[in-house]
Amino acid sequence: MDSLSFSHLPCLLLIISSLFSAATARASISASEAEKVPLALYYETLCPYCSNFIVNHLIKLFNNGDGLVSIVDLKLLPYGNAKIGPNGTITCQVFSFINYHHHFPSFFRYSFNY
Repeated sequence: MDSLSFSHLPCLLLIISSLFSAATARASISASEAEKVPLALYYETLCPYCSNFIVNHLIKLFNNGDGLVSIVDLKLLPYGNAKIGPNGTITCQVFSFINYHHHFPSFFRYSFNY
């Protein structure tokens, strides 16, 4: 659970390569002269591998000082088999909210008033 699964690697590489190719194409134009490059990242709701990628890898692409944050309009779009039960518990095919919120306590505390 701590490391990325090899089955998720092709998707992650595709996302990263599309981000770099879009950034390279716009490298000669400043952010004030052009629109930001739209990038939508669809990720599986409550998936620990997707969460790991976003928290530990995607953020590094935007914090490395090369200006990606100024030229990319990133939208994170949760997608997957998640449902809210009658008692307010969020469940999906991977985890339930009761177990999962221990991994990201501050996110769930502020997002869902847990």
